[in-house]
Amino acid sequence: MRSILIATASAFALAGAAFADESTINQTGNDNQAEVDQNASRYSESNITQTGNQHEATVIQSGRTNLSNITQNGPERGTRATVNQISTGFTANESNITQSTANTSAGGPQGFRAVAEAEVSQVGAGNVSNVTQGRAFDSAYPTRSQWASVEQIGLYNESTIVQAGSDGEAAVYQSGTSNDSFISQSGFSNEAGNRSSAGVTQLGGLNSSYITQPGELNEATVFQSGTFNDSYIQQGASRDVATIEQIGVGHTSQVRQNAPSGRDFTNLAEISQTGIGHESYIVQDSVDAPAGDGNSASVIQSGLGGHFSDIYQSGGANVAMVDQSGIYANSSVINQTGAGNFASVTQ
Repeated sequence: MRSILIATASAFALAGAAFADESTINQTGNDNQAEVDQNASRYSESNITQTGNQHEATVIQSGRTNLSNITQNGPERGTRATVNQISTGFTANESNITQSTANTSAGGPQGFRAVAEAEVSQVGAGNVSNVTQGRAFDSAYPTRSQWASVEQIGLYNESTIVQAGSDGEAAVYQSGTSNDSFISQSGFSNEAGNRSSAGVTQLGGLNSSYITQPGELNEATVFQSGTFNDSYIQQGASRDVATIEQIGVGHTSQVRQNAPSGRDFTNLAEISQTGIGHESYIVQDSVDAPAGDGNSASVIQSGLGGHFSDIYQSGGANVAMVDQSGIYANSSVINQTGAGNFASVTQ
């Protein structure tokens, strides 16, 4: 009986090894590089932690359910993480990347540009990607220059990118149904303020995109094609640009641009919607003052029609332009407070 139990246990151990892969890598100091390649029929898990000096981590996973965790910490300027996950069947991938780099050269925080790079590619259903990069602009050694790219193909995808430093760039591509994308970029550079850019592309139905950028000189771009997609852009300073393009049926877009008093506002919001039954909302004002000057808002809605547009601008020297066309009735509302404003509606 004893030999039978041992044989049975060995058989289960061998069977388990065929169905699940688990890998843990911890690296501290000097020129770190880690690579993981997993191909399990049911479950793969990879955990990589790199602390100090140069970091580079690559994870490739294929199978039914994949999980990857990468943590990179330290005062380095070449941190990079790459994750490629492909699941078979109606199963999910999850990728979590945390990068905290800082400028600690002899020249102080301005000695060099710290770089954090993250790239995620996921194919499957129920994909989840979380990327967190950078140290805040008001920390002792903030991160300057961040780049994150996420590509998700399948159903019920979720992507979250948080960039705490300045000079950030984020790009998200999602194809499928019920996709959600959230991008948060904050921070300031030492000279001209925050220079962050974010781009989201979503193809399919019931997609949602949310971008928040509280600093200056931000740029956000969203493209959505399909049915019943939602896009929201929040920009909280001055000289920001927001661009949304939606094609299909029943889309909703919202842009909110506001800034503290005493800033040179001059924000720009552009929305283009093609198809039927779209809604567009633009608000350009100030957080703690009654006016925001020099803003520009443009809405173009075409296709079969049945569109609605609402623009609100406070302050002076603002420009609002709406162009609507189609065989179904369109509706446009423009509210402007202040002097020297210009409004134009073409239907």
